[in-house]
Amino acid sequence: MTRADQYQLVRLRFGERRGLRRAAAVDAIEGLCAELWRAGQVRQGWTVAGDDEGWFVVLTLTRPGALAGRHRSEWAEREWCATAARFGREPVPELLGHVVGPRRVRLADCRRLVLWANFTDADHPVRCFDTGRNVPLLDLPVDATLRRDLLGWASSFRAVDELWFGSDVLERASYTQLAQPASRLSRIASELADALAQAVERPVYRYLVHYDAGDVVAARERCPVCARRWLRRPHGGWNFVRRCDACRLVAH
Repeated sequence: MTRADQYQLVRLRFGERRGLRRAAAVDAIEGLCAELWRAGQVRQGWTVAGDDEGWFVVLTLTRPGALAGRHRSEWAEREWCATAARFGREPVPELLGHVVGPRRVRLADCRRLVLWANFTDADHPVRCFDTGRNVPLLDLPVDATLRRDLLGWASSFRAVDELWFGSDVLERASYTQLAQPASRLSRIASELADALAQAVERPVYRYLVHYDAGDVVAARERCPVCARRWLRRPHGGWNFVRRCDACRLVAH
């Protein structure tokens, strides 16, 4: 393992509280984990369990020190305090070791970024355009609201992408959301890309699904926003074969 693909595995202990029912304990811990994820502090996927010392959850941090209080959003801070009050103590983190995950890259090493998501990839949606590596949201000079909005968009994109992949009834409706620049999902991505580009002071591209079946050949060769011809060659770490620099769009 290299430092770029190592993620800290942490057990967050809550202890035991007499009179606190199992369902209430699990709900409180799950609610806290969800807000830590929305703040960009932990990766999606966690395990709530208990032992002789009480309740705990095993988390994967997005970067070293991600659980520090300075990284919490107002919503995560609220859940943290509420959970501490419910259990009668502050959650206590214990480092268990490291796990291998997607390779990360520093923002300073990226010339440009791309918003990327699909239903098989549950990692954070901001990637280095040229390498495809993950840029931790906590490393970006953005506020908690933008981090939360980026993760919310990525979750929506994954849900629609999975629906398109596995659906007959809603195939056309889901494809429209993924592939049409005027769809609500695409408009949200455009707004987020613009806000992120302003914050990081570098280009931020957004990804459109591009599926050839049923499309007119001439239309496939042009950007659906400005009608300029696509730049046709593999681009970046994800080998996008279509790129429009004017509109900051890429597609396969």
